[in-house]
Amino acid sequence: MKCVWLGIVFVLCTVTHALAQEAKISGTVKDEKGETLPGVSVKVKGSTVITVSDPKGNYSITAPKNAVLLFSYVGYQAQEKPVGTGVVVNVTMLPDAGSLSEVVVVGYGTQKKVNLTGSIATISGKDIENRPVTNLSNSLAGLASGLYSNQSSGQPGSDASSLSIRGLSTLSSSSVLVLIDGISGSIDAVNPQDVESVTVLKDAASTAIYGSLAANGVILITTKKGSGKPTLSYSGIFSSTRPSQLPKFVTNSVDYMRLINEASANIGGAVIYSPDIIQPYIDAASNPDGTTAQGIPNDVAYANTDWAKTTINRSALQNNNISLNGKSESTSYLLSLGYINNPGIIDNTAYSDYRFRINLETKINDYITVGTNTFGDLGKYSLTNVSDFLNFLRQIAPMAYPYYDGYYGIDPVPVNGSTGNVLSRLRGTKGNRISTNISSTWYVKANLAKGLTFEPRISYAPKFNETNSFTDPQSLRFKNFQMNAITQSNDQADPVNSTTANTFSKSYNMTMESLLRYNTNFGEKHHLGLLAGYNQYKVYAYATSITAKGLVDGSVTAISTASSFPTNPTGSAGDNYAFRSFFGRLNYSYVDKYLFEANLRRDGSSKFGPVNQFGYFPSFSAGWNLDKEAFLKNFLEKIKVNTFKIRASWGRVGNVASGNYDWQSLYSTTSATTTAYSLNGTSVVGLYTSKIGNPALHWETTEETDFGIDLTALKGLSFTADWFSKKTSGILFLPTIDITHGTATAPTVNLAGVSAKGMEFTLGWQGNKGQLHYSATANLAYYYKNQVTNYKGLIATTYGVNAVDGSVSTSNNVSAVSSGGNNRVVEGHLINEFYLQTVYKGSGTYTTATGAVDPKGGPKDGMIRTDADLNWVIAMKAAGYSFGPVNTVAAGNLYKGDLLYSDNNNDGVYGNAGDAQFQNYSTLPKYVFGLNLNASYKGFNLSVILAGGAGMKFYTNYAYINSSFVRLASSIPQQVADDHYSASNLNGYYPRIKTADVINDVASDFWLKNGSYLKIKNVQLGYTIPESLMNRLGGVVKSLNFYVTGENILTLSAYKLGDPEQGSLGTPYPIMKQFSLGVNAKF
Repeated sequence: MKCVWLGIVFVLCTVTHALAQEAKISGTVKDEKGETLPGVSVKVKGSTVITVSDPKGNYSITAPKNAVLLFSYVGYQAQEKPVGTGVVVNVTMLPDAGSLSEVVVVGYGTQKKVNLTGSIATISGKDIENRPVTNLSNSLAGLASGLYSNQSSGQPGSDASSLSIRGLSTLSSSSVLVLIDGISGSIDAVNPQDVESVTVLKDAASTAIYGSLAANGVILITTKKGSGKPTLSYSGIFSSTRPSQLPKFVTNSVDYMRLINEASANIGGAVIYSPDIIQPYIDAASNPDGTTAQGIPNDVAYANTDWAKTTINRSALQNNNISLNGKSESTSYLLSLGYINNPGIIDNTAYSDYRFRINLETKINDYITVGTNTFGDLGKYSLTNVSDFLNFLRQIAPMAYPYYDGYYGIDPVPVNGSTGNVLSRLRGTKGNRISTNISSTWYVKANLAKGLTFEPRISYAPKFNETNSFTDPQSLRFKNFQMNAITQSNDQADPVNSTTANTFSKSYNMTMESLLRYNTNFGEKHHLGLLAGYNQYKVYAYATSITAKGLVDGSVTAISTASSFPTNPTGSAGDNYAFRSFFGRLNYSYVDKYLFEANLRRDGSSKFGPVNQFGYFPSFSAGWNLDKEAFLKNFLEKIKVNTFKIRASWGRVGNVASGNYDWQSLYSTTSATTTAYSLNGTSVVGLYTSKIGNPALHWETTEETDFGIDLTALKGLSFTADWFSKKTSGILFLPTIDITHGTATAPTVNLAGVSAKGMEFTLGWQGNKGQLHYSATANLAYYYKNQVTNYKGLIATTYGVNAVDGSVSTSNNVSAVSSGGNNRVVEGHLINEFYLQTVYKGSGTYTTATGAVDPKGGPKDGMIRTDADLNWVIAMKAAGYSFGPVNTVAAGNLYKGDLLYSDNNNDGVYGNAGDAQFQNYSTLPKYVFGLNLNASYKGFNLSVILAGGAGMKFYTNYAYINSSFVRLASSIPQQVADDHYSASNLNGYYPRIKTADVINDVASDFWLKNGSYLKIKNVQLGYTIPESLMNRLGGVVKSLNFYVTGENILTLSAYKLGDPEQGSLGTPYPIMKQFSLGVNAKF
């Protein structure tokens, strides 16, 4: 008995000692940006004790003092933390780009990253949050390889970026398919703050499940869902906006007039602005605060207007969002509201928008879950004539004053003969457009059996647009301020001459879809996934309009108050089309080592006739996880490679690029006065064929092959590479038809073909040093082939004899087998490749060793600059050669300061149409790249995003913007004024300025400029207030983060005519540079 008691005491002592060694450990889990992470698994290593972090990221667990805690979370690197002697263990989780357990969104479902066999890129919602952008599309530049985001305009409400995936592989519609939570929609209908992730499907294996809609790639947007305890969040961004670049024109009136006189003299013309006209401007500049005899300020009467700075200003933008997020045992919800107010940087271009979203899901029982994704917005757009803004800006001189004392100034110099005013033209049209967009999707998820689910859903998306526009009579109040004289009568500014118009349009998309999924495992090694689906949708749209004239008052613009109507006051239009599709997918994996996937979709469209109404679009892909092979495992571990996968795919997708009725003949009504039929000598109105139909019209098809590798190494390095080849056939084309068909438009036919090849790379690194966490991801896409393979035929060269020296000359049939102007589409060349004459390049030696004129010895840079250059031209003419487009040597014709062009076809004429050559460049970039940098230290976080493109060129010969041709009452580009050829500037870059010029205006490579650029898209620095401080302040605010950020901060480019991201000239509205202050708070 004594031994028994001794044993009991021993056990009790042992247990008591063990319990004394255990402690309650707690802490907070955060991500790399300092935000708390709910749902992180916390486990005591070597035991079954486990817990998860709560919605605030906090956890509590009991563990021995010498224990090690394991922290794991999907998409993040697992971490081990020893307990030590402390009772608080805080952890910062780092993203794991190579996490095998990470789940990514794919077409009609999700897959583990380890099992992907297609080419897919994923952008996290955290990469785009806190950006001062109003459109989701503007936030994607530089974040994914193969995705090119190009913003062409900064106009509020119309400043979305165009997106392309893997370049251009068609001559028709190149729109990317966008699906929002599985339903087709506009990417910019989504509030960026509501985005959970953006998935880019690039190869045909990934996109074929969407068949005829997916030839140009697919973007899948997944919005946030409810989770954790109820959390109220607020985010606000307040921005100062300004133009990223402004066009620069001569703004000093004296300089302007002297330049015009110089240009006139260069062609032998008379002095246009006499000293009597110029001197008052000089005098007024010396006394700008003085007044004229009529009492008008000197700087108003004798203006030096910078029209760009006058019409483009700084502004302020605000973007506010509030959301409620939570999840109970059976229901999850996300409710969000947003408000944007962007006044714009040009008059009457303001935009405001109210947005909302409801993501609600309820589990009815163990078998049925129902939910909705409903969102929409109400946008208001101010109206102005901004589409012609750049045209206005380039066709006005600095002598006109913008606005003074209730009147718009006109150019006061009589010789100019101009009555224009940019402000007046911008303010001439007023009104607004109200746009309402709603998208509501309702779905049911039914668990029919183990691994078998059925998901039907229906979506309705109506859109309404109502526009009221009217002319402002006040915009017609003009005055010559030098004379202090009203130049237009009050009648012209009378409301009775004003017009008013109303337009209403409505469209709706109705989608019905059903998905049947089955997933199962056979033993421990085989996994099978099956998907079968049905989809149909219909689009219907109509619009009506009415215009009236004669208002009682300029402020009363209702149609009913107008006094008269034009000849055709009303208009209407309607449109509709529909699709129906069946599709399926098979996924198989063997121990996550050998992977296979097959997709098939059958699409039917009302846009094609009965013969070709349906199309089939299959794909096949396979992958091999080499790191799971026993014979490679040790080797890969030795070189620190964690995962290594190779994959290959092939697929066929389509493009429905035709109009809704192209397969049918279209008819129009004849006009009673111009195109009426003659019947018995009487003009009769009837129907006529306006477009010939083509019942054999069918889908454009793209076949794509892709090979790729995915690799992670060193516990922080990730690398992905892809090579792809795309071949598109059956591209739509309008051929030339015989005139015997009358005025009818040719039938649309499937004719053209395009081939595109390229490579894509993504390289990432992430790590930490103490509390410093950092990551960097770079991506590059190289499109080395983008060529038209089938069109009107190949270029044929004909050989002849040079009449001057007997050498071989050539000619071709380019005009017959191509279409376009300076950019042409022709077989064997880039899509829209530049086709231009080339500037002559000589040796500068002028003569041969025998003293004869040397055709190769002319000016080195092709511009006649010296007497020696001019004498060479004269000698060439004497030898029988000629120059185009002007062959006469004289000051008013071909002379010093003019360009010479190459005789590329060797016909003895230097510079004619036959000398044009393809330049191996287009406006499309051959390289697209981006860099995403992130760092965090304690509560601070810093991120930098760079994006750019290279290998494209822009044609820049635009009159009054970048041309040496100048004209009275039109702008003179400052760069031309500063650096053109003249007697005092023999090395000027631009040709001599002229008031009439057909020589230097020739479309040539002189005006072809490199459009490559690298842009700092975003820089953001933030600080999160410590949670301990928030708790001491009462704990009402769970988290608080402040940040400063800049958008479009700096552009590095040799292209100086504008923002190269906008293209050659982009649109009239500059992209905005923004500097912002933001706040995020959770309650």
